Amino acid sequence: MNLGLLLSVSKTHLFARKKQTIIASLGVTFGIGTYIIMMSFMNGLNGLLDGLILNRTPHVHIYNEVQPTEKQPVFFLPQYRNEVKIVQSIKPKNKPIKIHNAKPLIRYLENNSSVLGVTPQVKAQAFYLAGSTQLNGMVTGINISNETTQYHLDDYIIEGTAIDLAKNDKGILLGAGIAKKTCLKKRRLHSNWNDWG
Repeated sequence: MNLGLLLSVSKTHLFARKKQTIIASLGVTFGIGTYIIMMSFMNGLNGLLDGLILNRTPHVHIYNEVQPTEKQPVFFLPQYRNEVKIVQSIKPKNKPIKIHNAKPLIRYLENNSSVLGVTPQVKAQAFYLAGSTQLNGMVTGINISNETTQYHLDDYIIEGTAIDLAKNDKGILLGAGIAKKTCLKKRRLHSNWNDWG
């Protein structure tokens, strides 16, 4: 096959219809450019979601589920053994929601080679008060060193560091939204960093 002849034929067809050649070239360029932009966008979005959701959420969450006892006292009475029993408005037992024997469970999970990390948490309802502003919220007690190594907490702290929080026993780390609503000035947030966390 003569390569010179093929190049001559290609050159003749490319330059004979210049408008078609330009439109075809622009179409291919636009298509490939769009594909590159979409792939870049999807990769960036996946990285953002991994950082914000997947890397900030534990794979397994162990908690004590408080629920009513399946067998109520009426089930144990002999005179009602063969009767149909309907018990309404069953309330859960007044027992603490904490996990029984939590420390041995944490030690067992830490010694398990298939577990990458364990961090305990304590949650409680709270009110944020600043003057006449009162906001409902949730306070989560954490081990700051575990949270920093496992969830890269320092990447999400705007003011201060996780070490500042570890140094202060009464420190608290506020979310950006709560900080804006409760702290009137940014300077106040800086000056009271040891109080806020």
